[in-house]
Amino acid sequence: MSMISLLLILLAMICDLYFLGKCPKCKRFSISTKRVYIGTSYNDPESNFMILCSECQKEILSIVKDMWNDYYSSQGFGIYESDRKK
Repeated sequence: MSMISLLLILLAMICDLYFLGKCPKCKRFSISTKRVYIGTSYNDPESNFMILCSECQKEILSIVKDMWNDYYSSQGFGIYESDRKK
């Protein structure tokens, strides 16, 4: 094997460990970009996931949590279960 082939194999192995991806929301490249379950219950399972960087994950998950809180309080259930203090 040539040195270039070995370097390409090594690079492929590193890329599997550290995915450098572009976040579709903020358009930045980050090693924290990954596919995340966003807490929804759509019929199409793929619609329940998004590819996001860690900063956008926090923002989107907060928005979804607020949406569930609004939904549950409008149904007369009060505070969403995960927000209740034990």
